[in-house]
Amino acid sequence: MYAYPDYSTLSIASLDDANQVQPKYHIYTESQLNWLVIEDNCQRYPQGRSR
Repeated sequence: MYAYPDYSTLSIASLDDANQVQPKYHIYTESQLNWLVIEDNCQRYPQGRSR
């Protein structure tokens, strides 16, 4: 039914302590807002991430 049944999404604002979650990668970075600065070493994908 779903393309990625083991993949879940949620709003980071819904977490009690967002500092407990570390990103593993960033997707759709080609449409990233100009004012959003991401300062980490995670892999970036201009579009979606393939399996």
